Amino acid sequence: MKYLVMKYSLRTLLPLFVVIFLLLLGIPILTKSVIVEVIEVTEHEAMRSSPETEDLFFHPDLLGKNMRDEAVIQAAREALIAPAREGPYYLDNPRQKFYSQHGQDKHVKEIFRDMQKGGFFFEVGALTGESLSNTLYLERELGWTGVLMEPTPVSYHVLKSKNRRAHIMRACLVPDTSYREPVFDIGREAWGNTLVDAEKTSKSVRVPCYPFYSILAALGNPVVDYMSLDVEGVELKVLKSIPWDDVKIRVITIEIFLLPEGPEALRVFMEEKGFKFIKQLDQDYLFINKQLSRGLNIKVMK
Repeated sequence: MKYLVMKYSLRTLLPLFVVIFLLLLGIPILTKSVIVEVIEVTEHEAMRSSPETEDLFFHPDLLGKNMRDEAVIQAAREALIAPAREGPYYLDNPRQKFYSQHGQDKHVKEIFRDMQKGGFFFEVGALTGESLSNTLYLERELGWTGVLMEPTPVSYHVLKSKNRRAHIMRACLVPDTSYREPVFDIGREAWGNTLVDAEKTSKSVRVPCYPFYSILAALGNPVVDYMSLDVEGVELKVLKSIPWDDVKIRVITIEIFLLPEGPEALRVFMEEKGFKFIKQLDQDYLFINKQLSRGLNIKVMK
């Protein structure tokens, strides 16, 4: 130490002391700045990926625009999350074969018994993509794909984790022909969710709502081999909003449990659109499009 003091004058050592002092002072400041930035980014990402806001794409500029408007169709295209291409399914009950609540998947299987693999489904009210799913069997066993729509935050979050081979969409079907962003009531059990035009509360969430035609158009308007419609009471309104001359649905199950117009009104409407009533599956009605019934299993229709 004496040698160093003798060799280096105070003037020579002063800059070194300054550097050490700045380092001692600057490192905590830098560290704090980095920590604050990391926290802000983490909170931002958490907000984006939290179940309440996950994959919600709003377009207030499109409110009231018609289902055929190209901007609405493009918005629907961007809201559709592409199907998983690889990796296993992440199921709670992987050994289970059929998942429907009232045997819908078993009946659809029989109807398409003679059809080659590769059909297209559209499930509205997909829940978790496993529990009570009307389409998981078709996808896993027959190689089908399609669209899974689910607006509720928790169910959608689980649905996204299942690695389904179908488009998923955090949205709902509007009961008319224009894009909307209504409030979705999630204060009750999943089966009791309803769309309401009310102020947002702690038990509700605003969700983008697309016309059915806009979503199909975003995918190139494919033939829908099987549609499962469960929209908690607005089924008939949704069906009346569909331009039936421009879309093709071969088989459809429709929930009648909360239908205010009553099951008979639904049956009359579907028959007017060329569908044949097949049978009641507890809370669902099963219909087949008579003009698109070629190749379907006729026995199940009797």
